[in-house]
Amino acid sequence: MNTMQSTLRTITTAVLTLGLLTGCAAGGTAMPTDAAGLTQDEVAEMSLHQEYDAYRDRYEHMQRLLKAAQLQVHDGEWEWGGGDRVPLIGGDGVAALPGSDTKNSYDMSTTRLWSPPGALDQERDLQPMIDWFTDQGWTIERRTITGDREVWATTGDGWQIQYAAQENGDNPLTVYSELFWTNDADALSEAVGGRNDAAYPDRSLPGVYPAFPSWESPIVSPPKI
Repeated sequence: MNTMQSTLRTITTAVLTLGLLTGCAAGGTAMPTDAAGLTQDEVAEMSLHQEYDAYRDRYEHMQRLLKAAQLQVHDGEWEWGGGDRVPLIGGDGVAALPGSDTKNSYDMSTTRLWSPPGALDQERDLQPMIDWFTDQGWTIERRTITGDREVWATTGDGWQIQYAAQENGDNPLTVYSELFWTNDADALSEAVGGRNDAAYPDRSLPGVYPAFPSWESPIVSPPKI
């Protein structure tokens, strides 16, 4: 009899505990979603292959955003700001993601630069981009940092765009993602980096960039152990 009562108490406690935990998840604070609108639990269901494919899609979306922004101010060649294919270290970025750290999240960015001809006129240089941001209905912020003027747009769907008119005559344009969840930031970085031949052009027209490798592409840069 005592054994049966003890067993019943154990079962009841377990059920109550599960109910409390479920209530916290279902009725408490909503789980934070990343730049793609996914929760950590949803990403936990993804394989590394699926995460890689999602990363590739995000990279290509980033390039489309960049091209659209470039064409607002200059349809000629732009200088590359370096390689942009490998995930960046997460945990911190242009927008907060509660619970994120360097192991469970990442973000992305890409930069191009051009120098408008003629006399320096920062307001003139920024205005076409401001007009385009406004037409998109995006949130806009203007900043001045040590003489350099810049405008930021937050798209509302996980991306931010920065365009600057610098005192030295250079105008860099950068597209940033907000943070994405991942099951293993190191594994994803190795999967992308291992297939990355690091062949980037010095300059290119808007929308022109090396094709992103597929999951089936060979490993050309194995991780260093």
